[in-house]
Amino acid sequence: MAMRAGSRAVFADGVAGLVCTGCGASTDDPWKWDCDSCGPGVRRDVRYAADAPGRMRARLGERPFDMWRYAELLPVRPPSEARSPLAVGGTAVVESPALARHLGVARIAIKDDGRNASGCLKDRASAVGVMLALGDAGKLAQLRASGATVCRVAGSYDDVWDLCSVLSDRAGWLNRNCAVNPYLVEGKKTAGLEIAEQLGSEMTDWVAVGVGDGCTIAGIGKGLREAHEAGLIPRLPRLLGVQPEGVQPIVRAFHDGSAPFTATPHTLADGLNVGRPRNAVKALAIVRALGGDLVAVSDDDIVEAIGWVARRSGVLAEPASAAAFAGVAAARAAGVIAPGESVCVINTGTGLKDPGAIDRVRSLAAPIDIPLDADAALAAIARAQESHE
Repeated sequence: MAMRAGSRAVFADGVAGLVCTGCGASTDDPWKWDCDSCGPGVRRDVRYAADAPGRMRARLGERPFDMWRYAELLPVRPPSEARSPLAVGGTAVVESPALARHLGVARIAIKDDGRNASGCLKDRASAVGVMLALGDAGKLAQLRASGATVCRVAGSYDDVWDLCSVLSDRAGWLNRNCAVNPYLVEGKKTAGLEIAEQLGSEMTDWVAVGVGDGCTIAGIGKGLREAHEAGLIPRLPRLLGVQPEGVQPIVRAFHDGSAPFTATPHTLADGLNVGRPRNAVKALAIVRALGGDLVAVSDDDIVEAIGWVARRSGVLAEPASAAAFAGVAAARAAGVIAPGESVCVINTGTGLKDPGAIDRVRSLAAPIDIPLDADAALAAIARAQESHE
């Protein structure tokens, strides 16, 4: 993405350092992402000054509703208006009574991050990554002159992850992967901060989200914690993490203590097809700390969730997002979520990113061909409706 900056100039003043999520050792070296004691499998977390949550809350009223309003709890300085032409964050929370009735819970609120600039929650992490790169002014000219290069690799998610890490280390590039770069998770946590502001005293009992590497659920949990510290919500919700049955290393690690690894991961939810999650330690820690749970759902349930979520809420979810809704149904059926409880489900990406998935939804009627003649067209439509019923 970019060559590493040689100073702390790019980082916000409130960053106190990086802390190992394993042993708790801290460092003030902004590029020391691994812990010598715990090894590369354990990630670091960004820590801020103790008064940062309070300072942030005091200034929220004067700021626009986007991810940069949480400046005191972000590792980089917010961009100027000229550097931020696309809106990131500030996405809507959609209430869906019909979906709540379908799932048998008291309330469903959907944090619709499919409304971000590229239709994905990952825009939040990318925005932080871009600001890190822009802080390295000496190399920015090279990037602008060269233009972006798109590379394709014949391999699994884990294969590509390993390759990108090696390339970043050898070339001295800034690694944009959230699972290793601790600053990018800070971008994802702004979704948790926004949920806290938007729901406030009506904060739901649960927040549900799909889990791949573990970065998103770790970030959202951290954002909710910091929101609680800042007094934005009266209590913390529980987290529900959801993985596909064909790749559920974090679910199994949570329930039986096994190593978070799936040798042959397989699911149609590409964003969750991670056999070796690189942020499992953070994910497991935050779910346990907030008294949450992790469940697995089948690909069939994920696909069908796309249909019933869209029909009852108007939100079109990609498979990785639909998994969270299917997970709420599974958790409700298992008694993990009680009928009187409420849930905020995070739609991490719009279904328009994977339109082919809609064709797999068996409960949706296929398009019908009708003639140009009005009478014949109406007759054909009536026959199709009767057969669908």
